[in-house]
Amino acid sequence: MKHYIVFVISSVLLFTSCLMINNFETAQTAPVEQYQFFGNFSPYYFSLSTDEPSEHVMFYPYTEFIVKSGINENIDFGVGVRAIWYFPGLILNSKYQFLKSKIDGAISLEGAWYPGFIYGEDYNVFTLRSTLLFSQEKVHRFPFRIALGAYLWDYLENEFNPSFVANIGFPIRFGPNRKFRLMPDLGFLYGSRSGGLVQCGLSFGYVGEDVHEIKD
Repeated sequence: MKHYIVFVISSVLLFTSCLMINNFETAQTAPVEQYQFFGNFSPYYFSLSTDEPSEHVMFYPYTEFIVKSGINENIDFGVGVRAIWYFPGLILNSKYQFLKSKIDGAISLEGAWYPGFIYGEDYNVFTLRSTLLFSQEKVHRFPFRIALGAYLWDYLENEFNPSFVANIGFPIRFGPNRKFRLMPDLGFLYGSRSGGLVQCGLSFGYVGEDVHEIKD
C-alpha cells in the first residue's frame, strides 16, 4: 500500500512538473545595451483538482537563471536555464512594451524545452506561453504586476495541451538607484488535462536604473 501511494504521488508530481506557472516578468523592457540578471525559485504547487489531502500541496522546486537585454526601447530578449529537480531546461523569451505611462503594458512570448528521463525512458517537454502584462514599479507608487496568458504544453504524448494562466506579483525595487528587484508571484493555471494548479515563487534580480519616465 505504501509503495502504491508513493507511485501515485510521484506520478502526479511528474505529470505537473512540465508546467512552470509563475511569471516574474513586468511590463517594463530591459534597457538597451544593458543586461538584467534574475534568479527565480518556485518551490510549491497547490492542486485544486484532487480529493486526496496528501496531493493538495506538492513540493516540486523550480530554479531559473535568466539574462535579459534591450534590443530597442520597446523590445527586449532573454535567455535562461530552468532546473526542475536536476532536469535542465532552456528558456527563450521576448517582450514588446506597447504602453509607457503610470501603468505600463506589454506582450511577452516565451518558449521552453526540457529533456528528461522517467521510468527508464527519455522524454521531451515543450512549452509555449504568450502573456499580456500590466505593471507599475515606479518610485513612490504601489508596485504590482498582473499577467493573463495562454499556455501550450506537450508532455510525452506529442499533443499540445492548452491552458489558461493568470498571475499577480509585486515588483519591489530597492538599493542604490533602485537597481535591484525582489518579486513574489502567485500563479494560477487551469487546463483540461492539468486541472487547477496554483504555484508560488520568488524572484531576485539586478535590473539596473529605472530609465522609464511617467507620461501623464
